Parts: sequence; structure tokens; C-alpha cells
Amino acid sequence: MPVSDLFGRAGRATLETLALPPITASRLAAHLRLIDDLVREIVAADREIVAAFKGDDRVRRLLPIPGIGILTDATIVAEVWDVSRFPSADHLASWAGLTPTERSSADHVRHGHISKQGSRWLRRAMVEAATKIGSSRSAKLHRFADPIADRRGSKIARVALARRILTLAFYALRDERGCRDYPPLPRPSRRPVTARSRVVMASPDGRLSD
Repeated sequence: MPVSDLFGRAGRATLETLALPPITASRLAAHLRLIDDLVREIVAADREIVAAFKGDDRVRRLLPIPGIGILTDATIVAEVWDVSRFPSADHLASWAGLTPTERSSADHVRHGHISKQGSRWLRRAMVEAATKIGSSRSAKLHRFADPIADRRGSKIARVALARRILTLAFYALRDERGCRDYPPLPRPSRRPVTARSRVVMASPDGRLSD
């Protein structure tokens, strides 16, 4: 197919031009209707999340961190909630399963893959945030991740960056003044925090997203 997203706007326009057998065309139309219904439900759920969290001061402090938007911030706040229960950023990263496993024998210590223990929702949100950094203009985070990618590959760099973003989130949650590298936005009374949006090509509806 001459499109990158078969169910995006261009992809769906291409699907409409296909000459398909009646049964196949009927099944395709049914699947597209299901996609449209799901998109509408996702939009409604996203709006509820935004309404519930947009006034939260913790979200205001998290928003400036690159790679994450209000929906990811809501996930962080909902999963962490009271950040004071974590003595350090390392403890939070460990709880999120973003720290490497460790095997010790005699005088040797070997580090393996991340533990993947703890909150899988928080871990997934951080990895997604790290993925978005690749197309962002955050020079600081690129300087952190690029050397790791050169030495050990993009997958390991992505996980390391996910942990770095979570570390920044820890300080943003812990300190009322937010993260030093990425100061918080003005308070909602001066500049309301709204959801960033992008059009979901599977439907004419817009889906609120990071």
C-alpha cells in the first residue's frame, strides 16, 4: 500500500477505491465502523481524564518535561500519587521496573535487562514518552540518549531515557517549584492547562492525546 498508515486519512481514502468482492467489502466496512466507534469512546474517555486532572498542580509541574503531555502526566500522578513514599528517584524507577536486574558472584556484578516489576502502566507511559523524544527538539535529553544509542543500541537507549524522564518527573512531583531543568507552567488561573490534540485519521473525530 502506498501509505504508512492503512487506517489513516490517506489509507482510508485508498481503501474506498479498492474493487473488492462483496463479502470482503462488507467485512471491511464493518471493521471500519468498529474503529470509528472505538475512537469516539476513546475521545470521551480522554476528555474525562483531562477534566479530572487539568487542575492538578502536579500535572502543571510535569507538563514542561519533554515527551509527555497531560494524559501521560495523569498516568504518572495516578500511579505514583504520593511521591513522598519513594525516598529517591532510584526507588521510583525500581518500583516502575525500569532498573536493570543484577547478578552477583564473587567479585563480579552483572547487570541484565530491566526487571519489569512494579507498575506496568507507569513503565509503559515512560517508554512511550522516551519514544516521542526521538522527534522532539529537547537538546538535553538527546545529549543524554544519543551516546547510549551509539554504544549499546536504540532499545537500551530508549529504556535509559524512559528512566531519565521518570527521574525528572520525580523531582517535579517532589518539589513545589517543579523540576529545575524544566520549570512548571503558570498556574491554571493565569494560563489554563488544556489537552494537546491530534487528529485520529481513523475517524473525522479528533482524539485528545499527548
